Amino acid sequence: MTWVGGRVLDSDHVVMLYREGAGGPVIGQHYQLSAFASMFDPETTTEGLAHIIFVDEITDPSGPGERLDVDWADGLVPDPSAVTWWT
Repeated sequence: MTWVGGRVLDSDHVVMLYREGAGGPVIGQHYQLSAFASMFDPETTTEGLAHIIFVDEITDPSGPGERLDVDWADGLVPDPSAVTWWT
């Protein structure tokens, strides 16, 4: 996995962009932190959630992904409309 970019959209939403291989398509994932955190122990730290997202979510995404009409990747990549999203 290659990190492409990320951003905090607001206090409860984050976006992460990555590629599975050099030159591959940009893949994006959007997370609502409160909903994601509620699936784990309340004592899980932000760093712990980040580890879970990378190990369990990004390295093993589910579904084919889709193009969405969202502005989540604006400013992070040259063509935000080309990002395929797993949400």
